[in-house]
Amino acid sequence: PADVNCVGSVPRAVQREIVRCAALYVSASRSEQYGISQLEALSDRVPLVTSPSLGTAEAVAVARRLSPTLVAQDMTATALADCIRTALAMSPLQLAEYRAQAAEVMAAYSYAAFKERIARDVLPRLLP
Repeated sequence: PADVNCVGSVPRAVQREIVRCAALYVSASRSEQYGISQLEALSDRVPLVTSPSLGTAEAVAVARRLSPTLVAQDMTATALADCIRTALAMSPLQLAEYRAQAAEVMAAYSYAAFKERIARDVLPRLLP
């Protein structure tokens, strides 16, 4: 389609900037090892439309908490297309609410939150 821009392979910083500018992030893979790119999109407050792929339990769970209607019910193209339509039909208010919720949820995945958990939960057990 004329409004789809395929950019090919780009440096990591450029990839993140492209995602930040996207109307939505679509992950249609059948299997993802960790779901890092989906979580990064959410941390950039970009609506995530995803298939219920194997291996991305964390990203899919977060996506379902934010908006179950953006997670395909199955691995079919029709189910994913329905989710894409739903995401593109979000009102400005719905989009703002989604982005605010994504920022709040993803704060728990930040480096600062990681350091806090290590200091609170791990180090006291290692160094009593």
